[in-house]
Amino acid sequence: MSLYDTLGISNNSSEEEIKKAYRKKAITDHPDKGGDPEKFKKITEAYSILSEKDSRENYDRTGSLNLQQDFNNFDMNIFANIFGRNMNVNVNKGGTRRNDTKYIFSLTQKEAFFGISKKIKVVINKKCLDCVTTCNLCGGNGNVIIKQQNGPFMIVNSITCNKCGGSGKNKIDNCIKCQGQCTINDVIFLQITFSPGVRSGDIQVFEKLGEQKQNFDDIEGNLIITAEIENNSVFTIRGNDLIYNISISFLESIIGKEINIPYYDENMILDISRYTIIQPGREYILKGKGMTIKNNDENGDMILIFNILYSNEDKEILKNYFKK
Repeated sequence: MSLYDTLGISNNSSEEEIKKAYRKKAITDHPDKGGDPEKFKKITEAYSILSEKDSRENYDRTGSLNLQQDFNNFDMNIFANIFGRNMNVNVNKGGTRRNDTKYIFSLTQKEAFFGISKKIKVVINKKCLDCVTTCNLCGGNGNVIIKQQNGPFMIVNSITCNKCGGSGKNKIDNCIKCQGQCTINDVIFLQITFSPGVRSGDIQVFEKLGEQKQNFDDIEGNLIITAEIENNSVFTIRGNDLIYNISISFLESIIGKEINIPYYDENMILDISRYTIIQPGREYILKGKGMTIKNNDENGDMILIFNILYSNEDKEILKNYFKK
């Protein structure tokens, strides 16, 4: 089947007729519309060759898809061994694993305590690979071979392809998929869920939603969401425990008082006289009143640290006491 047959046109079609035929085929046979990827690739290759004057003339004249095919039987390694020179033939080394994309997901201590599930919008920037086809001049090698007869000798040189600049790829104008922008922005919504007891540094990984392919053989990176718990003016997290600092007067440290502790959705009332005389800086523990622990029915502990405030009157009382 000729390239003209692939596009469903005659070999004397005009540039405009070629363009219209490609647009029609691209819409009906695009893989996103349920078309066969191999068939769509052939359609794109046909348009790439027939839409350019030089490559079309070469195809009409030789029936060959690219110049490189005319020299497939020539052994470049033998030539290099005879003349002792590097022919700079590109070798396909396979695709590249693209970079991961990392985002910080901030949440409050309360959200970390109870867990959170939230929908977020993510924009995935993709390079349009439908815009890119294998160069029809070099066959994707990035080099073309030039043969010259010099008397009884055949001189063969490999030079960088001036059509693709050595990349082996060509861009197609008027791409149906990206409208000539060369990039596609896909907007998706992800459900981010962190269970009760999440800690800063916990991650969620969404495969293949990181940096996208730059070439057909590439492997997409992942999207990595990292939890980060914001600081809180009430509690400080220490492992599974919550540190609660509170100031009381000297008199209150001796006779006690009731204090209110805003334990997230619970307002705890604690009579500190249970501790008899409060010692400043000492840690007083409330079992099971700390942070939730992932996959565990128990909580950490709450640690109370008292800062005792001394008034001038308190200082005089203590001074007189120790004088006796």
